[in-house]
Amino acid sequence: TGFDIDICRAVAAAVFGDPNRVSFRPLSGESRFVDLQTGAVDLLARNGGWTMRRDTSFDASYVGASFYDGQGFMVPESLGFVSAYELDDVSVCVLDEGEEIANLREFFFTIQTAYTEVPYEDRADLSVAYQRGLCNVVSAPGSWLQAVRRSLPDPATHRILPERISKESFGPVVRTGDA
Repeated sequence: TGFDIDICRAVAAAVFGDPNRVSFRPLSGESRFVDLQTGAVDLLARNGGWTMRRDTSFDASYVGASFYDGQGFMVPESLGFVSAYELDDVSVCVLDEGEEIANLREFFFTIQTAYTEVPYEDRADLSVAYQRGLCNVVSAPGSWLQAVRRSLPDPATHRILPERISKESFGPVVRTGDA
């Protein structure tokens, strides 16, 4: 159940005249685009962030945005930061992924302040590292930061800064090749 399932059923109803003529497959990471390219699936309804690289590399078409997000920062209240533009001489946990690290580097280059990258391969590791003090800032999509903040023992002692250093929209993606 849910919004993404409803989108899939709506597509099945529009294409086949039957909202139940759909099968669902759990996919994760970049492999979901390989499945789309090879025809293993015809539609990605979730977690297919619309980026320039994906828009031009995967022989796919984004058909509209259903969710907007952007990379931001979460910090302990005790540091006193109220804006990302105040960040200086901080260690930042970030996903070791091209786009998130590139966004982080560009942001700190632009504001010309010092920082240290603390890269992790998995989002769950980012959360654990931040909670254990292995970095004093975490940078990730705002929706994910909200989820992590809610899971912390004392959420009120952590602040998600208002600035976003990227913009990303999510929505259904369809295979365009020989489909």
